[in-house]
Amino acid sequence: MDRLFINNTRKKQAKQLINEMTILRHELIQLEQKLEHIQRQCHHQFLETTTMRKCKICHYTESLHY
Repeated sequence: MDRLFINNTRKKQAKQLINEMTILRHELIQLEQKLEHIQRQCHHQFLETTTMRKCKICHYTESLHY
């Protein structure tokens, strides 16, 4: 009986975690889209190194390796 209870509890916990991860993935996609929009509208001010440049305002990053 105890084993059945433990298995059911773990099954519920796993389902809850999967549901939460699905919600968080969706939220992450929305946040990435918002950041992308901000970066497209930005008048970049880059700080450059020999390998990359990064905008001081929106944190857009470009690699300088071709």
